[in-house]
Amino acid sequence: MLQLLRKLFADCLLSGEKFLTSPLKRSNHLRLNWFFACRQMSGFLALTLFATTSIAADNEVSVALITPATVAARSEQTATLSVKAFGRYSVTIESAQGVALQVVDRMSGAGNIVGTAGKQDGRLDLFLDKGTYKILTHAARQGGGQAKLKVHGFSELNTARPSMLVEERVERATLGDFEQRSYWLEIKDQRYVAIEAAGRHLADLRLWRDGVWLVDATPEMNTSQARAERPLTVARISTKLEPGMYLV
Repeated sequence: MLQLLRKLFADCLLSGEKFLTSPLKRSNHLRLNWFFACRQMSGFLALTLFATTSIAADNEVSVALITPATVAARSEQTATLSVKAFGRYSVTIESAQGVALQVVDRMSGAGNIVGTAGKQDGRLDLFLDKGTYKILTHAARQGGGQAKLKVHGFSELNTARPSMLVEERVERATLGDFEQRSYWLEIKDQRYVAIEAAGRHLADLRLWRDGVWLVDATPEMNTSQARAERPLTVARISTKLEPGMYLV
């Protein structure tokens, strides 16, 4: 995307580009930087994030429940996922042989199958609204034994109040699996915004208008090979935003 930005904004200086090639010393390290990327075209902003970022409900057992919690690791089995509050959830399965997962939504239908029957267990990371969902497990026809299903709600680490991203100030924090950190971004004038997130275990990057409405901007996912032994997943969003408050 940097090449595209250079082409579109030839007179701009991407002062945060150095963060794209700087290796992280810890796999759960988080760095954030928000800066003006263009001097002559003042409508363009860029934001660099090193995180696993998402919107989710509190990680409480009562928020989501999957039944049964154990299914046969053979052919296709069905479980029911009940969600009491909107959020981001992860459905995992553990087996000795490999069982794939698939979610079925009453509104949107069947989702993609994740994992490989007989080879690799699946994992579903999903934004889910309040309701009931069908979870299908796909295992080898001649499979045997049991497979354990679990649902995890992503825990918000900035629980008191998400901090405001300040221009040219770098934020540092740690982040683990099934966790998230949210930050407020204020847009005072209509402008193009570039948002980047990078980390060894990056899962997703999203923008929410007023912290409620999901912005229609899908992140572009790539892998950075700045250090071969520490590849980073990089998510990028480039979109035009209206004035207002946004949750990253």
